[in-house]
Amino acid sequence: MDYPKVTSLVEEYLETNRSRLLLERDASENEVEDPSSTAAWPDAARGPKHRRLRHGNPSGDPSTAPRCGAKTRRGTPCECPSVRNRRRCRLHGGLSTGPRTPEGRERQRKAVTKHGNYSQAAVRARAERLALLQLQAARWFLTVKSRFNR
Repeated sequence: MDYPKVTSLVEEYLETNRSRLLLERDASENEVEDPSSTAAWPDAARGPKHRRLRHGNPSGDPSTAPRCGAKTRRGTPCECPSVRNRRRCRLHGGLSTGPRTPEGRERQRKAVTKHGNYSQAAVRARAERLALLQLQAARWFLTVKSRFNR
């Protein structure tokens, strides 16, 4: 490698970027650590376990925050902290307020239906079947009990 050529390239670079490099150097020299910066964040001085949390969660130990628990694509529960006053994290709908307009509600009602197992009619039909089974079980139990009491 030809050293005079390399030095000429370095000099050319310095010449073209001299003003930017000087500004960066001056900025780094003028930086002074503010002693009150830790006063504004009292938890920061206590270590990594005590810091401010994002998305409305209280400060303190982040490992004690309630977890989301939504089923991930891997099939495991989500381990992100849930948003304050919600059951889910910001990734699984904790920040969502849901549809507000009648058109939006109708669109969601149509889009979410994958199988209809949770529609009002399906829930009502399951409840009626369960009640019928319980009634049949009670009748069977009474007939069996009456046979043994003879």
